[in-house]
Amino acid sequence: MSPHLPKAPQSRLTWIYFAGLFAIILAAKLALIDHFGNSTPFWDQWSGQAKRLFIPALEDHLDAAALFRDHNQHHIFCTRVLVLGLLELNGLWDPKVEMVAQAFLHTGFIVLLIGLCARQLAATRARLLFTLFAVVVLSIPFGWENILWGFQSQFYFVLFWGLLGIICCWQNPTLSARWWLGVFFFSLGLISMAGGLLAPAAACMIVFIRAMENRTDLRRQVAGLAVLAVVVGAGLVLTNQPSGSDNLRASNLLQFTTALLEVASWPIKIATFAPLFQAPLVILLIWALRTRRPASDPAWLLVTLGLWGVAQSAAIAYGRAAEFRVSRYTDNLTITLVVGFACLLHLCITLTGRPRRHLIVLTFVWVAVVGGGIIESCVERLPARIQRKYEESLIQENHVRTFIATGDIQELLDKPRLHIPSSKPAELAVLLNNPTLRAILPTNIRSELQPVRITPSAPAGFRPDGFAPGPPKPAGTTTWGSFDSDTHHTPVGVIELHFPAGGRTSWLTFSVTGATQTPGLALALIDEKGLVQPIALPADTGPCWRPVVVHRPNGPFTLRITDESPVASLAFTYPKEIGFATIMSDFLQAQAPWIALLGIALAGLGARAALISPNPKV
Repeated sequence: MSPHLPKAPQSRLTWIYFAGLFAIILAAKLALIDHFGNSTPFWDQWSGQAKRLFIPALEDHLDAAALFRDHNQHHIFCTRVLVLGLLELNGLWDPKVEMVAQAFLHTGFIVLLIGLCARQLAATRARLLFTLFAVVVLSIPFGWENILWGFQSQFYFVLFWGLLGIICCWQNPTLSARWWLGVFFFSLGLISMAGGLLAPAAACMIVFIRAMENRTDLRRQVAGLAVLAVVVGAGLVLTNQPSGSDNLRASNLLQFTTALLEVASWPIKIATFAPLFQAPLVILLIWALRTRRPASDPAWLLVTLGLWGVAQSAAIAYGRAAEFRVSRYTDNLTITLVVGFACLLHLCITLTGRPRRHLIVLTFVWVAVVGGGIIESCVERLPARIQRKYEESLIQENHVRTFIATGDIQELLDKPRLHIPSSKPAELAVLLNNPTLRAILPTNIRSELQPVRITPSAPAGFRPDGFAPGPPKPAGTTTWGSFDSDTHHTPVGVIELHFPAGGRTSWLTFSVTGATQTPGLALALIDEKGLVQPIALPADTGPCWRPVVVHRPNGPFTLRITDESPVASLAFTYPKEIGFATIMSDFLQAQAPWIALLGIALAGLGARAALISPNPKV
């Protein structure tokens, strides 16, 4: 028998509503990346991406087996394919492009989870209340390490594939074609991260309940359990335990239990609150068993999702007992909270009389305690940690950029921890000196294009570092300008910089400063055929430096800067290559407020349509 979802009362929570939720959550992530992200590769990116992936790929000796090799205890095939695809698309390595791609992936998972859980609630207002709670919890950047680190898509892939697999197993008869599609998704989870085995383990609950309900179909269900057990077993075989990781795992039952209770009480992380936070799942499970709910009842899907969340908590407590408090694991922990609230709402809708009143009281207490923990984390912990990460990334960028410009190894040695973006400074220096890697380094740390000649050789009106007093020039850049710092005059003149052909991208970026809207100030690109391409200057920058992005001509080109104004000056940096995906990524980040407003409008429209539908249950 196919366990189709129960037919809920008529609801107008259409795709418009969930498109709005998608936009709201995505905007929150884009805003965080825009304000605190940095394109300097960090930590495992140097070894995991640059050394083992990008350099072999660019030198044509990357074999397919390398995509499946373990990374610590994980197999991150999906992450490797993603970052290789983004490198091919962009032409340059850019962790912020990876961050944006991850933001889309995680947001897709979140909206899918919200939609799935909301569909199990038979009351329209309960669905709206649930989605409001879920959007608030899942929009807060508790997992900021994953958002601001371009090499973390494995955390999102394993969640996405796991959820798709559970959906296929839930909505389709065991061993049917679409059920096997779920097994395929589970298999993708295994080559995304070690935790990929937890989703098929949780999905065993669905098949087990079907076996208990319909003994005449027992053979099919047992075969389904065997298939899922094989997937879980494959995951265990694939999980590698590298040397040096013993100090991270729980060494005894007491350490594991202590860590598990703290993990289960997130976001407060006080062990005594763990029973309260896990109570919704436990109560729903007991109620479903005692009342012998049919296998198609929504309670079993919520129980399965809850068990998946608990399994992830247990895996974190065991595998990372020494460092389970770090933020990158909280994206997994939020599942338990969101599903727990759905469990409470489902029980409040389904039960009657005194049990319902007790559940309503428990719901208020649970939300109040969880809300208090969320507020405390947002006020006391998150802002300071994110700001510290941003400041450290600027220090790392400066050291790497200076090393690339000077070759001075002291820029990387004997620095405080996290002041350089790698735990192995000598290896980092070797990688940064590799010409293959240098050709694809992110724009923020890569070398400038160097002109083959400058005409005239002593350009009238322009001089090195000729810009007005104000913020210093961008670190590690070469600048020319028409401001005389000795006399404070602004002489007029023209300078032309001639650049050779070649490069990995068709786009250039450089920075300008000055009264850029003053008549007589102009920039232009000239291709080898003499075709002049005027460059639109940004609004008057004052003492600030503003980026300019232009399409690069094919072949050699000339950058011409003209200053015919006796009262204004113009200064510029040498250009750098920039990828088109980087340009689009930066554009999306800058539009985060508008994306959020659009999302609020769409979600509001969908919510209004739901609330005015005939006779919505309360």
